[in-house]
Amino acid sequence: MIPLSLIEMAEEIAKIAVVIETPKGLVPQNIDIWGYGGHEFQTHRCGWEPSEFEDRGYKVIMRDYIMSDKKRHTGLEIDQHIQLIDAIFLIEER
Repeated sequence: MIPLSLIEMAEEIAKIAVVIETPKGLVPQNIDIWGYGGHEFQTHRCGWEPSEFEDRGYKVIMRDYIMSDKKRHTGLEIDQHIQLIDAIFLIEER
């Protein structure tokens, strides 16, 4: 799981805003879809829900998204139709 401390650090050092875009929930992936040989770095280990950002004071926009048809996981079929979370935290609103 991505440490929450990374988000906290971004909030601490940002001067204007922190903008995060991530799929809603967990989208399983264990393949480096860009072909750089970094499968272990491309493995998805966590998923986020809009409320987790809203609880931190982020403004959240949800939108439908269709991912490319690249194979993303060695053992699972992944639905290309997902929702994205666009979460924005304005520093001035601290």
